Formats: sequence, C-alpha cells, structure tokens
Amino acid sequence: MSAPAEITPKKHIHDLPPEILIQIFEHYINLHGSYVFITTLLRKSGLMYQSPVHTLSQVCSRWRSLTCSTSVLWGRISTRLPAWDERYTRGVSQCMSMHLDRSRDGPLHLNLGSFNPRNSMPFVSVVSRKLSSIPYHHHRLHSLDINNISHLPGLDLTKEVVFPELRSLSFAPSAYKYLEMVLFPKLRDVSIKFPTDPWLTDADFTPSASTLRLPWGKLTSLTFGCESSKDITSILHECRSLVFLTLHILRGREDCQPEADRNTSFPVLHHLRHFTLYMPHSIMYGTVQLLNRLKCPSLSSLSLIAEAYPEINDPWPFLEEGVTRFIVRSRCPLMSLEVSGIPITESSLLAVLRSTHRLTSFSVTGDFMQSVIVGSLLTSVSIPLASNSEDQLVPELRDIRITLNSYEAEEHVCGDTLLVLFEVMVRSRLPYLYSAVISVSSLSRPNTSVDSLREIQREKTVALKVIVGGEVLLGYS
Repeated sequence: MSAPAEITPKKHIHDLPPEILIQIFEHYINLHGSYVFITTLLRKSGLMYQSPVHTLSQVCSRWRSLTCSTSVLWGRISTRLPAWDERYTRGVSQCMSMHLDRSRDGPLHLNLGSFNPRNSMPFVSVVSRKLSSIPYHHHRLHSLDINNISHLPGLDLTKEVVFPELRSLSFAPSAYKYLEMVLFPKLRDVSIKFPTDPWLTDADFTPSASTLRLPWGKLTSLTFGCESSKDITSILHECRSLVFLTLHILRGREDCQPEADRNTSFPVLHHLRHFTLYMPHSIMYGTVQLLNRLKCPSLSSLSLIAEAYPEINDPWPFLEEGVTRFIVRSRCPLMSLEVSGIPITESSLLAVLRSTHRLTSFSVTGDFMQSVIVGSLLTSVSIPLASNSEDQLVPELRDIRITLNSYEAEEHVCGDTLLVLFEVMVRSRLPYLYSAVISVSSLSRPNTSVDSLREIQREKTVALKVIVGGEVLLGYS
C-alpha cells in the first residue's frame, strides 16, 4: 500500500460501495501476503509506524469514515520488530492501541514476531505492557501466530486459561510450556514451526499429543516438522479428523532408523483429502517407511517435494516402491498429484499414473529427469484416435505442468523434441484440456517453435504456457 500522498483515487473508485471497497482492500493485502505494520522514516519526527488499514484511512475523508466504522478491518494485528530498539516499539504500541480500540468487539487475528533469531530476548517494556492486555481480549481471538517469541506476555501460567473462539494457532516448540495451561475448545488449524536445520538445536521439536493440551481429535489442518529418526505415527493416530496435512521431514542429528512405535497398526486418516510431504533427497527411504504405515482412503491431492541435488542422479524407484503402494493400499480417489525434485524412472512414473485413473491435475518438476523420460510421459498421456476410454492413461486429466532443467550436452535438441511431443499431447486432449505448462532449458528456434501452440490457444479454450530458460514465450508472465 503506497503512502497517502501518492494515492490519487479516481472518482468512480472514490464512490465504491463499502462492501466492494473492503473486499478489494482485503484481496490486495492477501495478494501481497502481509498485514505487517509498515515502518516509515520521516525527516522531522523520526520513525512512524502504520498498518495497511491505517494508510487506507488517510486517503480521503470518506474512506477514513468507512474504515474507522468497519471494525473487522482493524482486527488484524501483525508486527515484526527488533526487540531491543525502543524507537520502533513505541510506534508499534501506539498502532496496536489504535487497532484494539477500533476493532471494538470484533474478531482478532494476532500475528506477533521478533527479528531476534533466538527466543530468549523479550520485548522491551513499552510493548510488553501493551501485549499484557491481550489475554483480556482472549474471547475475541480467532487466530494467533507467534514467531521468535518465547511466550505471550500477560498469561498467568498458574491457572487455566480458555481461548473460546480461537480457530487457528501457529507457534514454535519453545512455547510448549507456556501453552500447557491454555485450552482451545474450537481450535481446528495448527501449525508448529520448526528449525530449518535441526543440527543447530538440541531441543526436540517433534510434537507429542501428550505434551500439548490441544484438541488433536478435532483438528482439520496440521502442519509440523520432525526429524527423520522420529516416528510420528502416534500423533497421527490422534488426529483422525484431519483434512489438510503438511509434513516436513528433516535430517536428524543422528543417522538412524525411526524409533519403534508401540502401536504398530496403520494410522487410517479417513477424512484426509490434501497431503503435502517435504523431505530431503538423502532420506527418501525413510519417507517410504512412513508412507507404508499410512492409509488415506479419501485422499484427493498429494504433493511430494524433495530437495534436489544435481550431482545425485540415482533413479531409485521411489514412486514405484513408496507412492504407488501407498495409493493402491489407500484405494483413494486421487485427483491431483505433484512430484518435485524426486529422481524417477519411466516404469515408476507410469506405474503411478496407472494407479490414478481419476487424476485431473498432474505436475512434475525436477533436475533429475532425463528428456527421454519426459518424452515417454508426454507420449503416454496423449490420447490416440479411436481409443478405448478404459485403456487410456489418466483419461480425465485436465491440467498438466512439466518442468525440465536439463544438463545434457544438446539441450536445445531435447527441448525441440519435447515441445513437439507437448503439442501432440495438447491436440490429442482437446477440447477437454483446461491448461498445460511446459518449461525447458533451451530451444533451437524459440520464436517459431511456439507458433502452432499460439494458434491453438487463440482458437481453443485452453490456457497454454511455454517457458524457455526462465523466459515466458507463450502465456501469462
């Protein structure tokens, strides 16, 4: 959001109905991904702290009246500040007071963080006093996100506290002991932060159902990280209502197999529909062991994302040994599959596609893929003329995205061949195809190679995109 002096709204924008203006504003903020308060350095008065909604209220008198009377706009409080600089914290305190007052009795969405990378340093006194009043608004809190803060000031840890309306909670493991006396009866979305490199910490950041008094059985969304040596099937046994699960498996400090779990049965997540799994390439074998213990009969979307190292080119059949067996055992109606950074073989890729007959969206990305494998994929998903629908591979496929970062000697030759196969696939799936994207390293004749695809996009209702060496030759930028 620009500074007030730079905003010159046209008359038709000025006279927008309040409901439309609020929706446009919230959509703008969501696109830019942040409600964080803005710091502005003024020549005379020094630092000024503003929030996006405060900036909006300064455009004109009508917009000021509208924003000040709309409490829902002021319910989002998000700030990051250096905990040791009182020049910043004084402005934050004033801005927080304004938001708390103008939000009145509306819902609060609180996002508090510090630039301090360690959790030991508290906020300076002026902000601590303001934050200490937050528990008095506990009945209004709908979401809470604390980052690089060891605890929430004002919480009395000697007695039980209830956050009756809190739906979403995000925190770091260092806050475990500060949440032991807090109850969240309506909590449904939990995100537990984790260190990017567990080798740098001695703390165990893998969550445990016995450590936190969360309504595990009622959660519908869960995001957390764990070391590869930890067995997390026990916590998944508790989360039987999950619809969304995002799991980050990190390299452990010790290179060992996962701990044995007393409950050896497969966790059956009956309601899980969206599963995203992040993992380092070096521990994919341990990831297969996890998939071998899960059953998700309602799963419709699966994303498998691994760190890619170009010097590793071992095409270990991860998809065939882990993913295909997981899909077949779960008997799930998988409709969306994303594979990124995972070395694959032609047989494993085709095995996965044969086991996902209802697939409508498929995305594959990586540095490991050889052009012959991608070419085989494009040929396989092309629908031959007068073919039997029962024999077609992924007959309901509507969206396909392929990214190939090739390291072969004649990259442009590979790119030209793949683009021809890509066009054949697109033509074979018209008019049922919605969108198709391909990214290659290079082409011998970039401008002329996409002419026929450009003609298809002009005449048909399909969104096509061709990227060559990071440059978009066809489609939106």
